[in-house]
Amino acid sequence: MKILLVTNIPTPYRNSMFNEMHKIFIGEGLELEVWYMAATEPNRHWKLAEMEFNYVHRIFKDFSITIGNYFLHFNLNLVWKCCRYKYDVLIVGGAYSSPTHALLSIFAPRKSKKVLWLEGTRYSMQKTSFIIRLIKKTLMNRYSYFVSPGLKSEELIRDFIPSVVNSCLIRMPNLIDDKIYELGVAKKRQNITLKVNLCAKIGVQANSVLFFACSRPDYMKGLDVFIKSLAGILGVSFLVAGDGPLTTQLKKLAESLDVSVFFLGNKKQEELTELYAIADVFIIPSTWDSNPLAAIEGIAAGLPILASPYIGNFNEILIEGVNGWTFDPRASIPELNRLIKNVISQKKGVLEEMGKESVKLYRRNFNSRQNLTNFANKIRSISL
Repeated sequence: MKILLVTNIPTPYRNSMFNEMHKIFIGEGLELEVWYMAATEPNRHWKLAEMEFNYVHRIFKDFSITIGNYFLHFNLNLVWKCCRYKYDVLIVGGAYSSPTHALLSIFAPRKSKKVLWLEGTRYSMQKTSFIIRLIKKTLMNRYSYFVSPGLKSEELIRDFIPSVVNSCLIRMPNLIDDKIYELGVAKKRQNITLKVNLCAKIGVQANSVLFFACSRPDYMKGLDVFIKSLAGILGVSFLVAGDGPLTTQLKKLAESLDVSVFFLGNKKQEELTELYAIADVFIIPSTWDSNPLAAIEGIAAGLPILASPYIGNFNEILIEGVNGWTFDPRASIPELNRLIKNVISQKKGVLEEMGKESVKLYRRNFNSRQNLTNFANKIRSISL
């Protein structure tokens, strides 16, 4: 049974997931092939040479244009080959408003089962224009089955297609490499000199409570709100891994409030795991974010988490008061300030126990083999 999966571009996390998916699918009697619409998109800095592709794949050349925040792919060659190619199930993912997505939904062979893989949520659609919403709804109605990473994405599907039945919904969370973020970070944490040495290198006090965000400083990320919530609190430092259009502005904000914030720029995976290992609390304060991998990495790394309720995987990465707390970027700054004070008032042992609960939650919701096996079984069942 052949499965053709078409998505926009290769990324490290997708490539890792497709490598694992390929292995699981073989064991389940499924043959996976992945077609990419392009090699990259604007503001994406991953290098293809650093990715290991263990599955059959093809990267197409495309004509693409950028309209606002949308990067639109146009692949006539891909669509033409898709019409002539023999497969049992077509799965289409990526930002599903591109011309290529529209053409695939129209011209894909009728005999194949068509599945749309989407990660959007109600929050990510709030500022979307009526025209874009209409396009997305029209495309969605051309598919029979839907893959979503979690509860909030399923809510969006039901908003667009109220008649959709549970049997047409396939749950497949975004996955990360637990050898890197769970086991790898845990091993690094055993190095008792790592925190002292790395803090000295960064210039941060090693005895301060370290909040960590792996986030691109952008308008949707809520980093400005978190920085404001730290004002007047002593013994706290905030580490940010990532670079973006608001970096300079946020540095000025932190200086004006006398808040200890360190913008570390883009970091390679090895450097990121070291930062996860020395952090005390992970923070993701986004005003909206479809399904951020960083939230999954944070709990896999064994950190208590402060999470915005406007991220798509909120329900899957946080149990209130067990492995962290809700950080609502729409709340008042005094209210958020009190929340931070409550967090840092916790004894070190309490935060460590909450971190252990994060790992348990990660294993329960994001176990790669279990999720991919369930996914394979569901894909096989719809093709029968």
